[in-house]
Amino acid sequence: MLKYLGLVIILVAVCQQGCSAEVWDDFRVTYNINPFGHFNRLPKTVRDPSFTEQGWLATSSNCGNDGNFNGIQHIIPGDYSAALLFDVNGVIAGIQQLLNKTSILGPDNGVNYPALPVYQTATFEQQEYFLLTSYFVDPAIICTTGRNDTDLISDGTGTGLWIQNGTSPSTSIQVPHNRSVAIEEGWTKNQCFIGMGSHNFYQVEQYTSNNCTEMFPVFGLYNRADELMGFGFITPGTVVTSRFENPPNAAIQLILGDTPQCVLDTNDRIGLTSMHVYFVDTPWLIIC
Repeated sequence: MLKYLGLVIILVAVCQQGCSAEVWDDFRVTYNINPFGHFNRLPKTVRDPSFTEQGWLATSSNCGNDGNFNGIQHIIPGDYSAALLFDVNGVIAGIQQLLNKTSILGPDNGVNYPALPVYQTATFEQQEYFLLTSYFVDPAIICTTGRNDTDLISDGTGTGLWIQNGTSPSTSIQVPHNRSVAIEEGWTKNQCFIGMGSHNFYQVEQYTSNNCTEMFPVFGLYNRADELMGFGFITPGTVVTSRFENPPNAAIQLILGDTPQCVLDTNDRIGLTSMHVYFVDTPWLIIC
């Protein structure tokens, strides 16, 4: 737990991020108490130098992906942890988390996946993966008009956050941009964590009723002005990659606050796998 708190004094001394309204001016993934080598910046267009430097290659045969999700999917060969979705103009439109089923589906994993349509399935190199899909713009425009580079400058990384919750992009639900609205719509008011922001998981109060077998695997991240500045995926089970986080129980309790015992029991039994996604340029400077 000490590694999760070791930079608190430094961060409190220098942080300004999250104290006022945020512009979605960046695109980064993966929290770590040590910012060096983490909070990795991802390309926002296929024309960004980092797109080629990082080795992203298209895996979609078409933008509509036969109705399964919208966006031209790109993956770094050999790194089956995250996929980027670009629109018809090559501008960022979303991100997907990929979870290797062999790693996730152990004998002690009791998640009721049929009750959670947010999980899709994809296959890469003869391996099956769970797919969690998010969009940063209205899914309806991704494969039609898309955005251009001027739109990207004026809009920022995205215009909102949609999570696909079914077999079609039309089933996507929008995460509220304002935290107060999110709370009214059932996104639980959880705690702020330095370097992450204020968390809102969906209906934590109902976790115990199904023994944590139907936890919605997405949470919103809000700044001190209660504005959405990022989000995260989290799934029971352990997958270890450089992009993912496997939090200990102590960190989970600090983030959730009033933590259902079944969350801690699940983490003890099979672990948890998460990935933070940020739309701001220095997320490691976020204070509470």
